[in-house]
Amino acid sequence: MGNKKICISYVCDKLSKMGWNCIQRKGKRKGFDIVISRDGKECPIKIKTLKDEERDLPFGSKDQFDNIIKNAKLVIVCTQVNSGAPNIYILTSEEVKQLSKASQTGTSFWLPKEIYLQFKNAWNKLNIC
Repeated sequence: MGNKKICISYVCDKLSKMGWNCIQRKGKRKGFDIVISRDGKECPIKIKTLKDEERDLPFGSKDQFDNIIKNAKLVIVCTQVNSGAPNIYILTSEEVKQLSKASQTGTSFWLPKEIYLQFKNAWNKLNIC
């Protein structure tokens, strides 16, 4: 099983224990990987994985970055996925938009590790859902 699938399973399990219904999106996605719901409200979430915390978090091209910002309410970053207890960092899409960096040409985007490391286990961000 790939790191992203492991992370999605881990996050969905954690969210289920918090009372959320978690549905993994299949096929083409528009900026998100899972949708959580509770009390009739839905919240799309983008899952990003990194092997460790020694790297910035890449978002890819401007179109990929814009899709995440436009379609996901939250971005969950998983690191050390194969450890059995991944580290989880949770940001709103607005925080990602404000805190991410762009290349000089504006064609690629990333979130510096010093930024996302500040959002470890920020499960309180689920309040926006």
